[in-house]
Amino acid sequence: MDAVISSSVEENKSFELDAKINTNGKIIASIKNIKLVKGEMVLIALVQKQASTKVKRGENAGKELMHVNVVKEFFVLTENKNFTLFNLPVKNPYAIFSGCIDTKH
Repeated sequence: MDAVISSSVEENKSFELDAKINTNGKIIASIKNIKLVKGEMVLIALVQKQASTKVKRGENAGKELMHVNVVKEFFVLTENKNFTLFNLPVKNPYAIFSGCIDTKH
């Protein structure tokens, strides 16, 4: 997955977000081709594309509400931590993850 980092101080920086399964069955997500400086962060969200909730009570009782892009987990990578480990949810094997950037100077 390719992503772009932007900063108000300098030009856009390109980097690669890599994801692999390690020997323990966990996913390791890491950034490649970039060195973050102090104050720069890569924000990674594990996102479920679709979900639904069956409402039991209240004004929506008996209805099924549909949800899109539900954030299941959230990770922050910095200049000192350029990877994270996580498990994909068992109930929804169709979850995806995406990265976005925040820079604080």
